[in-house]
Amino acid sequence: MRPSRALLCALGVVAGAVSSVDLIPGALNPATAGDARIETFVVHDPNASLVDLRARREEIGIAGVSRLRATLSPAADCSSAGRPPPPIGRVRLPHYYLNLQYGPVDPSYADAERPYASMWTTATRAASRYAAFAEPADARCVFDVLEDWAKVDALLDYSAKESRQAWFVVEWAASAAGLALSVARAEPSVPAEQRIRVLAWLTRVVRKQISEPSGPISCCNNHAHWRGLMAMAAGVVTRDDELFRYGVMRFRDALDGIAADGSFPLEMDRHERALHYQNYALLPLVGIAELASRQGYDLYKEHGRASRSIHDAVRFLLAALDDQSLVRRYASEPQYLGTFRPGAGDLAWMEAYRRRFPSPRFERFLTSAPFQPLLGGETLVYWHPLP
Repeated sequence: MRPSRALLCALGVVAGAVSSVDLIPGALNPATAGDARIETFVVHDPNASLVDLRARREEIGIAGVSRLRATLSPAADCSSAGRPPPPIGRVRLPHYYLNLQYGPVDPSYADAERPYASMWTTATRAASRYAAFAEPADARCVFDVLEDWAKVDALLDYSAKESRQAWFVVEWAASAAGLALSVARAEPSVPAEQRIRVLAWLTRVVRKQISEPSGPISCCNNHAHWRGLMAMAAGVVTRDDELFRYGVMRFRDALDGIAADGSFPLEMDRHERALHYQNYALLPLVGIAELASRQGYDLYKEHGRASRSIHDAVRFLLAALDDQSLVRRYASEPQYLGTFRPGAGDLAWMEAYRRRFPSPRFERFLTSAPFQPLLGGETLVYWHPLP
């Protein structure tokens, strides 16, 4: 049996129970657990994107393209002067929260993160436009933005021991870069030399990030899931089976760590942000499942050590949003619900998930399509029903 670092990290946490009623039609647990040996997972198609681009473009159709042109943000200025410049020097960021895990946000954080957020926003907006319109300039923009970062070895000069938040920002930036590249990689007008340089840089970034020592919590909480998405996205576009399998292993560890009621114990320890982090942990896990599906693997059918699946975690979240007493056994504080306003970016995973497992329970959250650069960008392009 494979060891579960997530389960070991969560030892001592007592889980409650929720109703076993299936809250999401179509997402019933399959009869058999996903027990395929890890070495059987390989990258079959490095050009397979987050979604089947050809099929989605056909689904969008001519009328849909017109609506998207009127709805999406205009093409970015991707000239050398208009691209977001990479930060130069050692990566150091303050902790997001003043007391590290929850509570007030450090007011200086947004400015510190802005250079990285500008990159992942620009790259994924361009990738989303390419997914919608198949215009070569948008794909080349993705590569031009990332090549600027590759040329200066961005995202490589930091230490997780020195700045934990730098380590976290790198995992998000590399995830966004990998997903954007998964959309733009096959564009034939991208120079081969540029493609090679950018992909080689991304591999270095990812391998350094996952080689940094993790802590007793970040080993196994949502950050482990983000590292899995980061590695899998890079593994796909570089045809690196080892990185692809790293993503599968982090997904399996996450399933092993799900409590009896469907909660993620390490996320329930976040006080007023417990529900926020239950949701945030699902964001990269759904991304991993979607990328794996494009390589022919259905991780939605996988089960962890205690026969729990990602569907159990989804059910707990939806149940707790309707009945917060389910969370109060872990966190007595009133829950922060800003994450769950309709169309909020962190709900992007719901778009991908409900496309596979339709349920009216998602409708109130998805009255508008979220934009989430850490899950590819415009969910309106990838999964949201077109108006």
